[in-house]
Amino acid sequence: MIVLSGDVGGTNTRLQITEHQSKKAKIIFAKKYLAAEFKSLSAIIEQFLAEATFDRSKIQAVCIAVAGPVKNGAIEFTNLPWGLTENELAEVLCLDKSKVRLINDFTSIGYGLDSVEKNNLICLQKAEIDPDAPIAMVGAGTGIGMGIVTKHNGQTLVYPSEGGHQDFAPVDDEQIGLFQFLKKRLHRVSIERICCGPGLINIYKYVVANPLYNQPESPELKRDMHKGIDHAQLITQYALEKGDPMALRAVDIFIRVYGAVAGDMALVTLPKGGLYIVGGIAPKIITQMQDGRFMKTFQDKGRLSGLMKEIPIFVVMDTDVGIKGAAEFALSLCKK
Repeated sequence: MIVLSGDVGGTNTRLQITEHQSKKAKIIFAKKYLAAEFKSLSAIIEQFLAEATFDRSKIQAVCIAVAGPVKNGAIEFTNLPWGLTENELAEVLCLDKSKVRLINDFTSIGYGLDSVEKNNLICLQKAEIDPDAPIAMVGAGTGIGMGIVTKHNGQTLVYPSEGGHQDFAPVDDEQIGLFQFLKKRLHRVSIERICCGPGLINIYKYVVANPLYNQPESPELKRDMHKGIDHAQLITQYALEKGDPMALRAVDIFIRVYGAVAGDMALVTLPKGGLYIVGGIAPKIITQMQDGRFMKTFQDKGRLSGLMKEIPIFVVMDTDVGIKGAAEFALSLCKK
């Protein structure tokens, strides 16, 4: 069986044609595109198929994971000026609508977790895994997503969430200052305004506006930001490679907020089946994720701090987990 799967984030769109034989999956062609360079996902798919020189009639099912809620087979992207429906996809690929699905990106990650190899998992907290307990996912990238996975009679059930848009709850004086800084500029300060790539930029702006000991902003970083390079990537680079004090402070705030957010998700779901940190940011700062700051704010839940130490926590280093999950979902459509 041959399926087309995709993972559409706020920045990148990944597409992949996979052939499934028995329990083995063979990738026929895969490529990543910058979403902002295209007017629609259909346009990306057309270019992808042309570059793959692949006969679209051989594709038996398609599943595209998208960053945002899917309603009645349609999506309005949170971080892209696109709209898309399953009917449009079916028409582009000449497929019956029953063989086409749009699913939330965290739904696809949930279906892909079983495909992640052990060497692509980094354990942040060891604890006994309860196979009957829920699994939770939290992941920062262009935005921040959340989801829950359960297992029932051998079947994987995934429940996406828009928890990334819940209110930001500052936990120390620095974060209170950050909240007040953003509140003056935004109607509402959600987690996603802070705990994602664009959120790191917001944190850096706060740091520059509120320097410690009258410390000046790095003129080199300021100059590079005017070159149109990814600002979040620049801040991270200047922090980790050049030791820039303001960039380091911004990354520090980010990691501590991330830990607190993951801890809140754990309180809500009690994921003794495992809490998985997914998304594109954690693998890039994995050394900093492991140095104790993330876990300190994760565990710091007052009277329930002891309970937080019972949650197994893993960072998923495989950034293709979403597209793999979409391929698994597409395969299930072939079998119906």
